[in-house]
Amino acid sequence: MPWTGPATTLTLISATIISWFHAWYVWRNRTAQPASAFIGLMIITGFWTLSSALVVLSALRPEAHVWYRLMGAFVPYFAVGIFITCAQYVDYAPVSRRHIVGLLLVIPTISAILDLTGDSHALYTYNVEFHLHDQYIVSFSSTTGPWFVVHAVYSYVLVVIGMLMLIQRMGSTRFTPYRWQAALMLLGFSFPFVASLINTFLLAEVTFLPQFVVIVSAPLAFWALFRYRLFSLHPIARDQAFEDMDDAVLVIDTNNRLIDINPAAERFIGQPVASVVGLPITDAFANSLPNLDQRLDVDQTQVEVGSGDQQHSFDLRITPLNRNHTPIGKLIVIRDSTEQKRAEREARRHEIDQERVRTLSEFVTNASHEFRNPLSIIKTSTYLLSRKGALGASEAYVTQINNQANRIAALVDDLLAVVRLERQAALELAPADVNAIVCSIAGRVNEAAAAKDLQIKLDLADNLLPVSSAPESLGGALFEIIDNAIRFTPQGGCINLSTAQEEENIVIRVADTGIGIAPEHLPHIFDVFYRVDEAHTIAGFGVGLAIAKRITHLHGGNVQVTSALGVGTTVHISLPAAPAQGR
Repeated sequence: MPWTGPATTLTLISATIISWFHAWYVWRNRTAQPASAFIGLMIITGFWTLSSALVVLSALRPEAHVWYRLMGAFVPYFAVGIFITCAQYVDYAPVSRRHIVGLLLVIPTISAILDLTGDSHALYTYNVEFHLHDQYIVSFSSTTGPWFVVHAVYSYVLVVIGMLMLIQRMGSTRFTPYRWQAALMLLGFSFPFVASLINTFLLAEVTFLPQFVVIVSAPLAFWALFRYRLFSLHPIARDQAFEDMDDAVLVIDTNNRLIDINPAAERFIGQPVASVVGLPITDAFANSLPNLDQRLDVDQTQVEVGSGDQQHSFDLRITPLNRNHTPIGKLIVIRDSTEQKRAEREARRHEIDQERVRTLSEFVTNASHEFRNPLSIIKTSTYLLSRKGALGASEAYVTQINNQANRIAALVDDLLAVVRLERQAALELAPADVNAIVCSIAGRVNEAAAAKDLQIKLDLADNLLPVSSAPESLGGALFEIIDNAIRFTPQGGCINLSTAQEEENIVIRVADTGIGIAPEHLPHIFDVFYRVDEAHTIAGFGVGLAIAKRITHLHGGNVQVTSALGVGTTVHISLPAAPAQGR
């Protein structure tokens, strides 16, 4: 006999302790769907192995029959416990209903009653004989009645159905931890099942082999519980956490521990699911979303991480997970709304800019009207005074009045031009010759340049592609840029006007030998009313370059400026060539 009485007893008591430890450990997650059935199964297993140990120790004393009957009374409930655990694990809803569970327990309960009363009838097991080794019971034999067949068929059918459910779960899930859970449960139930078949149908003397197999199944249960979070990481959550969602989805238990994440969440935190399952959510998201556990008491919330250009925005949606009205955890969906928030901020800034333009437009329109009336009177008066021919000492004052009136009129025209261009969404464009526009504006500014002894030099490329242009508007932009160069170039300087073709763009360059622009002013020179000459020693209103930039943008082009103090400034106007069909 390979097993002595003490060894058998020690093994059975160890199996009892292990079974009840499993029941205690899973009790902490008893709200999970299959946990209650598994707890009941482990409690029954513990009493079964304990009563088996008492049978071994009883020798041939009368209480041996008592412990034997008690041991046998627990056996019919194993199949129901295994079946319900498997069914609830795969979320087979009908098994969770109380009346279904009650019906499943009818046959086992009859079997248990018949076993306890088996010495008084021949329906279940009777004529029990014990076999000793060294004064310890190591096996027994009995005669089985007709109800035992009912019990055996019912039990084995339930166990087989339960194991088929686990096999189906293994084949239907793509998530590795769930496959391992199902595989370990399948193996854990298979060993006692096979041992029971051997004990029932192949051995003349019934041994404690099924009880011993509990020790073999224990490591599998430990592995499933601790490594793959059985009853914490439960497939019911996976049904809601879609693997192909772009949003990060995670599932936590009632203790805020991560029990599942989808691939998007893996990418979000930069760690695989296997390394974060079971961790507190604060540890898993310490770098990506600090203090996430403090934001889980609401249905929706927003989180900002970082600052400035590195700021990221996230929308969180938290959904409680319940089973039979009992909380089992939460489903959290994290959506990166950074681009959306940036777009909203840009939209708000655009609205503010539009409101600013509208307000400025109203002001300029009203102010221009009010300016023009007194300006008309002033200019008419100075004209009439100058016609009298004998102004004498007053002539210089009349000239000053006339000049300043002209300056105010020019300012009004420029302000109205700014407002008109801000309101204008597009220009009517047609193919035009850039060189012709440049030559026209060069002739227009020639008198102003000669007054300061400035040279206007032309360097125009041949065979340029035409540009899509509104010639009058483009000429106005070029005039503003050249006029600006004339005003800021000292007497005797030079202004170079050149054109060139760069791939599909036509480039106009206005290069002067003026005073140059300091680097800190360059980003602002196209702002309305911005002046490099803060002392106002050079005439100008600070709107010309803003007009030129707006017109260039309406042509689909852009303006860039390079400058060096004391050397000069070059303005680059880049315009797209006209489409081929318009050439």
